[in-house]
Amino acid sequence: MIPILSLFKARPANWKVFLLCLIVVFFLVGCSKSDSEPNRKESNPDADRGSGLVLAEETNPGEPTELVIGYYGNLNSKLMRAFNDAQSDYVLTGIDYSQNGSVPLETAVARLNAELAAGEGPDILYTFRFRLDDVFYGEQGWFEDLYPYIDEDPALSRDDFVPALFRAYEGNGHLYTSLPGFSVETVVVPESLVPEGAQLSLAYLRELVDTCGAETIFGGVSRTAFFESCLSMGLSDLVDLDSGAVQFDSDYFRELLAFCATLPEQSGEEQPKLRLCYINSFMELQYFESVYGEKAVFLGFPSMTGSISSFGNVTDTYAICSNSSNKAGAWQFVRQFFSREYQETGSAAIDAFPSNLFALESMRETSEKTLYEERDGTLVEKTNRGFQDGFLYHAATKEQTQQVMDLIESATGSFRWNQAISEIALEEAAAYFSGACSLDEAVARIQSRVSIYVAERR
Repeated sequence: MIPILSLFKARPANWKVFLLCLIVVFFLVGCSKSDSEPNRKESNPDADRGSGLVLAEETNPGEPTELVIGYYGNLNSKLMRAFNDAQSDYVLTGIDYSQNGSVPLETAVARLNAELAAGEGPDILYTFRFRLDDVFYGEQGWFEDLYPYIDEDPALSRDDFVPALFRAYEGNGHLYTSLPGFSVETVVVPESLVPEGAQLSLAYLRELVDTCGAETIFGGVSRTAFFESCLSMGLSDLVDLDSGAVQFDSDYFRELLAFCATLPEQSGEEQPKLRLCYINSFMELQYFESVYGEKAVFLGFPSMTGSISSFGNVTDTYAICSNSSNKAGAWQFVRQFFSREYQETGSAAIDAFPSNLFALESMRETSEKTLYEERDGTLVEKTNRGFQDGFLYHAATKEQTQQVMDLIESATGSFRWNQAISEIALEEAAAYFSGACSLDEAVARIQSRVSIYVAERR
């Protein structure tokens, strides 16, 4: 073998040949490498996403960036496909934290919390089935405040939305989830049962029960159902996660627990005078007026701060996770739920009020019109316009739609759910209802257990 160096010294012409050979070799190696390796690193999706971690990978220009949506149980796959088909910058994929229903909710939430605390987790979270308190997650720094995104979006404005709804779901002036569609949970009663200016206080409820009987007043509502509704709407009054204050030993909560113990253990079939309802249509008031044979009124629920109606059943609640490295892309998906177009045509339009004021007003105007449909070649009035099977709905009156608008504008509560706190309260309440412990013992246990839980998480 001739030493390489000697090629340059002894044969000046040979070094050109040698250099040419080297160039050819490097070119062939480069081609081979580009053919055998994909532009984007291939990985096992189950391995990468098993912990919820979204790996940040370098991509070549023109390649879509992956956005991961975390969810529990089910997700609207049509929305994902529509988003993926409508643009080429991003591609949505999903992580089911229930693993096809095999993982209990508590375990899934613990996994999600651990990921978020470690700076991991998905880009977007569909929060509804997780039953999370979005304000708590936002104040932990885990969810993005969506107001700055709305403010910077040329097609959106805060003024376009129902003010009371957004106020109810804010936390210290921040909004952490999309709110495209909603209902209002309240109590409906016949006007004759309501003294002028009365609110649905616990004292008033006790008076009604003493006068008419619990079965007549509540009918199909069990003690546990009523307690759970009051708990979910009043949770922010009973527990302040910021200060750590816990008020389950307050006079209000003691009275609430004692009153619920007087209600039927199981739901009955008698038509009640007092109905716990989710109002999500301008059409339903005429049904209650038909049942009562008189005007129906909305009274709200008792709470520490007076009688309140509460927003609930919010559809399509999505949050942008603060750990995401692709927040701009995540917003491109989440922003659609704030649009009037989606609220009038998407899943929010099926069984909810739209949060967009223009869409809400359009819904009201349609409710006041008589609609027709073709049946056997003849145009007849459309009467299946509500949620009560067999009831014939007609155009709502302006008085009825205004009464519903007043309900929406006066609602102040929001459905807040903390899985651990709610389970503690329901467990100890059940023990009290069954006679296994006294009222004092139940109140003391709830106060102690919740206080410990809150202190451990501050």
